[in-house]
Amino acid sequence: MLFVFTFEHRIKFYTQEIVFFRQDLLYRMRRSCLIPPSAEETEDPFEHLVATITHQSHLCPLPLMVQPIIWNYDHSLHLYPTPHTIVLGDKSEQKAFKYTGITCFNPGSFSSDSTFVAYRPCTQEVEFSAL
Repeated sequence: MLFVFTFEHRIKFYTQEIVFFRQDLLYRMRRSCLIPPSAEETEDPFEHLVATITHQSHLCPLPLMVQPIIWNYDHSLHLYPTPHTIVLGDKSEQKAFKYTGITCFNPGSFSSDSTFVAYRPCTQEVEFSAL
């Protein structure tokens, strides 16, 4: 059985809660998707991912066959209470999306394309940067 360790951290910055999640979740979700999202919902896979994890209030809404869960630590992947910001660090390109008041972004891969994000919690502003 393959276990993939995920890293999730919650940080409280004054009154805001910021969640950092490091896993290639977009790739896993697209690979496990039975019915692709319709064009009426969204054409951007990142926006569909953000909507899915927000609606399910869980950072890893994948079947157990795809992502085994250690049940003693499953509570750390719950998104309740809903955070103000979610940082999804995976291998895909830089993206930002605000959904139902939650700012969600992917900073990109610094090691492969030298991209990073400057985030300002006071204004919830996301600024894409690259070297």
